[in-house]
Amino acid sequence: MEAVGAGMTPQALVAAILELGGVKGVALLSASGELLARAPEDACAVPTALLASTLAASGLLAELLGADRPTQTLLEFEGGTLLMLAPERAEPVGVVCLASSQDLGRVRFSLRRLLPQLAPLGGDAQLG
Repeated sequence: MEAVGAGMTPQALVAAILELGGVKGVALLSASGELLARAPEDACAVPTALLASTLAASGLLAELLGADRPTQTLLEFEGGTLLMLAPERAEPVGVVCLASSQDLGRVRFSLRRLLPQLAPLGGDAQLG
């Protein structure tokens, strides 16, 4: 696994998250919904419009409650559990597909060291 650092590429970050136990897929999206990186290829097959509207709704709810912008949003579907990760900046947004909702606590704890790596990618991140 590539060392976690400011020079981490989108693909390396996806690979590092995918190595966490309980993660079955990862995708990185720009705020506009453009796919930056994904693994495996069929991971997180959720419409980007749904993700974008969920992110906007969670931000609006936080604003109404006078809270900070959320950095994580949990989506549970019949077919699985998704964890959306948003850094301080608006992009990229990470979508982590969990193997089971029971893996949530362990995955969130493990992601703490990787979350800061989302922000340095910024909107300029491209598939390499």
